[in-house]
Amino acid sequence: MENKEQYIISFFGHKDCDAEKIKPILYTQLQRIIKTNVECIFLLGGYGNFDHLVFEVGLELKKKFSNIQLHYVMPYKIWDGIEWYKNLMIKSGYDKCVYFNNQNTYPKYAIINRNKEMVKISDFILFYFDENINRKSGTSMIFEYALQKHKTYLNLFNLLNFPF
Repeated sequence: MENKEQYIISFFGHKDCDAEKIKPILYTQLQRIIKTNVECIFLLGGYGNFDHLVFEVGLELKKKFSNIQLHYVMPYKIWDGIEWYKNLMIKSGYDKCVYFNNQNTYPKYAIINRNKEMVKISDFILFYFDENINRKSGTSMIFEYALQKHKTYLNLFNLLNFPF
C-alpha cells in the first residue's frame, strides 16, 4: 500500500448485509489502512445497510485516530444547493458533503455516475459484494467498473468465512 498524504477510500456494497459478521472484519481492515497513511478520506454514498455500517465504524475509528475524514458524496446536483440538508449531514457526523460537478446527469443515472466518479478518484475500494450472485445490481455494476479501471480493492464478502 502506497504511503502518501491523502488516501481516498470508497465503499460499495449490497444494501442488505449481516452487520454483526462484517463489522469486526471491516474495523480490522480499516485500522490497517489508517495506520499506514497520513490522512484517510472515506467517500460514502449513504445508502443501504453496508453504507450505514461503514459510517458507524468510521465514527468509532475517528475516536481513536485523528487522520480520518468522512465525506458524504451527494448524487444529485440539487442537493448541493440545499444548505439545511448539508448541515444535517454534517451534524450527523460527516466532515464534509461533496458533489462532483462533472456528474451532472439525469436523476435516473445520478447514483451510478456518482459511484463511477468515486471509483476514479479512489486509491482503494472496499466492497461487500457476493460475486456468485447473478444479477445486475448497482454494486455489481460498480464492481465491474472498478475492475476495468484496475483499481486496488478488497471484497469483504470473501473474508466472511476466512479463519482469522
